[in-house]
Amino acid sequence: MLPRRIPQPTTGLCPISNPLLSSKSLSPSIRVRHVSFRRSRQQDHTSLSSSSSPTTYIALPDPTSNIRPLLYPYDPTSPRSLSLHRRRLAAHDRIHTHWSQNNIRYTLALEAFKKETFEKNKTEDGETREVGDDDMSAFYRRYLDETREEQMRFNRWWWRENVGLLVAGVNHKLLRAHSVKEANFGNGRSTALIQKAQTPLNAQTNIYASNMSGTLSPLQSTPFNPASLTYVLSLTPFPTHSLLIASGSDNSLRTFSLPILSPLSSIPQAHADSISAVCAYDEHHLVTAGKDRVVRMWDVRSTPPKCVMEYRAEGARKPQGFTSLAVQKRTGRIAAGTELVGVDAPVYIWDANEGGKPVRAYTESHNDDVTVLAFYPNQDHLLLSGSCDGLVSIFDLNVEDEDDAVLQVVNHNASIHRAGFLASGDAFFALSHMETFTIFPLRLETAERDVDDVSAEVKPIEFGDLRQVLGCDYVQNFDPVRGRVVVGSHEEGWVDIVSFDSATGKFGERWRMGGHDGEVARDLIIDEANAVVVSGGEDGTIKSWKAGGEISAQPTTAEVGKDQDGKKKKEKKDKKDRYKPY
Repeated sequence: MLPRRIPQPTTGLCPISNPLLSSKSLSPSIRVRHVSFRRSRQQDHTSLSSSSSPTTYIALPDPTSNIRPLLYPYDPTSPRSLSLHRRRLAAHDRIHTHWSQNNIRYTLALEAFKKETFEKNKTEDGETREVGDDDMSAFYRRYLDETREEQMRFNRWWWRENVGLLVAGVNHKLLRAHSVKEANFGNGRSTALIQKAQTPLNAQTNIYASNMSGTLSPLQSTPFNPASLTYVLSLTPFPTHSLLIASGSDNSLRTFSLPILSPLSSIPQAHADSISAVCAYDEHHLVTAGKDRVVRMWDVRSTPPKCVMEYRAEGARKPQGFTSLAVQKRTGRIAAGTELVGVDAPVYIWDANEGGKPVRAYTESHNDDVTVLAFYPNQDHLLLSGSCDGLVSIFDLNVEDEDDAVLQVVNHNASIHRAGFLASGDAFFALSHMETFTIFPLRLETAERDVDDVSAEVKPIEFGDLRQVLGCDYVQNFDPVRGRVVVGSHEEGWVDIVSFDSATGKFGERWRMGGHDGEVARDLIIDEANAVVVSGGEDGTIKSWKAGGEISAQPTTAEVGKDQDGKKKKEKKDKKDRYKPY
């Protein structure tokens, strides 16, 4: 069962062990806490529960939320187990965030109350009467009344989430038991299938074993933050200024020169909370979105870049952190998607030159975090959105009413990691956090707006799990404009760039580079002006690479739509543990 709260004192509040809160302790993201979790294991923290427990405490309670970091066991080869694992992590993160915010608010309110009471209790001779039990009882009563509605909402969510996780866990165990039974009592091939399932993916024959087009040789390696290990989350080049701007898991922005990656400047707290998305607005401006509920525009001509505009969801019923971002210079539009709060996960659109209140707000199309946004390249008024609810929606920004603004909705049946329009303009893609990939035809001429009817008309082309198709452990990104997909391996440590022709549905040339010492490559760009590739990863480094080695002229032949009835059959590979998204 999920941790609801640590045993309470008589106040009925979740206690905090350190009332002197630093900015670093404000709602730390699950990403940062996973780093500390690994370090906790390396430092041999004593487990506070037995090894047979379904969860394992691996460190002391967080000083802000007083919630202990947990390890949840799961089977990385099972999509259901992996999905359940991610849901547990997301729920645990929400619990941690709730109690962090509650305890910070409680501490500040208590300090203000004591100060106010001291002033009231001053006697005529200047002495001050101590704050008594009656005073504290009045404070506790007032604080609980002020936060009662929020706590009730949290408690209701907590019960619903626990029931949902319990049902999902039972279903997973039943299905797992059924699959084991089928394997034990099936035909004579069951033993071979089980042995194959236990074979690492990189030990099996993969599609590209003999079709490597070339390799990339390392040029430079620069630490993102020399003072501490910090994940590199995104890379944004500005060729006009020979500049690279990187965002990190410490909420900072740092600038580097291209192509030699010399550190130039830094903004330690570009956002008060996690930087969730970064986009280049034009050749001189960068736009960032954060979990601190702010979108900012930066002028990169200043050193360090200077914030010149802020955008907030003014008038929003429930303020939410931003989780996705898209910009369109031609029309001066900025779009940002939010995380789920209650039942709302809105998409906001601003006039980039005005800031302030959004000009559009679509609040009902998604019921989970909005993970990706993309403007249509050929028609300025179309916007794509993807969410953890598995839906991809197409909006007409010229229409204010949300029901009429939704032109098309498709269900990818898995949480959306990446989505966007193909270069041809007549289709869009969806890549899930489970690495399943599908291309959907764009149906703008459809007159009927009903979601179910529109979805039924769409005939998607399903690739399935790209880890099996491309022989990798994770898919970092898919660039629909340039036709490139970036994939990587944990155990072997490589990162590959694979070309993709959307017209034929074939993957082509494949280029391999050394990667980030087995850690996930979070972003990769191609600096065409200097003919180098730049990557950033969870090892805390930014690396540049240059083409080297021989290039094979033989194209690869992985095709879409070749299933059991197709002409070409590929041996099915079993899934391997993959990069877990944060």
